[in-house]
Formats: sequence, structure tokens, C-alpha cells
Amino acid sequence: MSRELIDLGWFGLGLVPVAAVTVMLLRWRNVGLGWQPLIAIVRASAQLAVIAILLAGVFKTPWLVIAFIVLMFSTASWTSARRVAELHHGRRAAVTGVLAGAGLSIGAVFALGLMDTNVRYLIAVAGIVIG
Repeated sequence: MSRELIDLGWFGLGLVPVAAVTVMLLRWRNVGLGWQPLIAIVRASAQLAVIAILLAGVFKTPWLVIAFIVLMFSTASWTSARRVAELHHGRRAAVTGVLAGAGLSIGAVFALGLMDTNVRYLIAVAGIVIG
């Protein structure tokens, strides 16, 4: 077993008491959310694990960076468009806003030389700006 998997396992094991304390505090204070916080923690952990696996492959194959960034833009655009679908031209405005705002911001960061044009930095900056 690789060292990264062992460290990740310990990290995951460390999340168990954090999740348990979160659920116990919410129940103790009668917040009334039931199991929703625990479900959210498990769901977020699973999503992050999938992203970590995807990123490991993307970093090994640099041309996949473009596909991954397109996936991030698509997901953000779809999510935004869905939330404002009832508004007049809401979907179009949401998609345009995501593409223009994030695209120009990411472009400016690298065009101005604020970050090295490294695959890891590109994905990190795109994830921060788009996400």
C-alpha cells in the first residue's frame, strides 16, 4: 500500500470523531436537522475522494487538464442556470456570468504572471474561481 493511501486513511479516520461531535452537538442543542449533517459530511467526503482520484489521473495526463476545466465550467454553469431558470433570460445570464467572470479572472491571473503556468496551479486557480 502506498504512503499516500495510508495517510489518507488516517485523515479519514480523523474525520469520524469530528462528524460524531458535530451530530452530537446539533442533537444536544435540539437543532432539529436529524441526520442531514452526517449525510452531508459523508456525501462531501465521497465527492472529494472522487475528485482526488480524477485529479491523480489528470496530473499524469496534462491534456486532460482542459477537459477537467471544461467539466468545472459546465458544472458551475449548469448549477447556476438551474437556480435562476424562472427569471427572464436567467439561464443565459447565469451561463454568461460564469463563463465570462471566471474565464476572465483565470486568464488575468496567468496573463499577468501572478501564478506559474503549471498544471497543478491552473486546476487549483480554476477550482477556486469557478467553484
